[in-house]
Amino acid sequence: MSQRRPDVLMVFLVPGTSVPFPTAWHDAAVRFEEARVDYEQRHRYPDAAREFLEAAERLLAVTGIHINSAAANRLGCYRNAWAAFSAAGMLAEGRAALGAAAQADPIHAERIHRILEGRGAFPDADGKD
Repeated sequence: MSQRRPDVLMVFLVPGTSVPFPTAWHDAAVRFEEARVDYEQRHRYPDAAREFLEAAERLLAVTGIHINSAAANRLGCYRNAWAAFSAAGMLAEGRAALGAAAQADPIHAERIHRILEGRGAFPDADGKD
């Protein structure tokens, strides 16, 4: 499959808090930024896809007060990874990788499947696209 024009990426959310972020959060933020640069500036879409998924994996380890922010950022990672796989024309690889991510992250499994079906990760308030 041929490449297509890149999408606009989701951003990494950093909530305002006085509570320190765990190491896994920092590691994920660094990986996310590397992926963003690979996607937007270097156009290394396969690398970006892998790095977004690695960031999501690191965010799975975040617990405590930052767990909800980590979950929100994981969803952005999955959406961005799919955009990167799509931009690279690697749809089969993307489906396989995100399918595995859905198994590892049951909180977002349904939304990951929505991404793969082209329905988006964020449904309208009525649950429809």
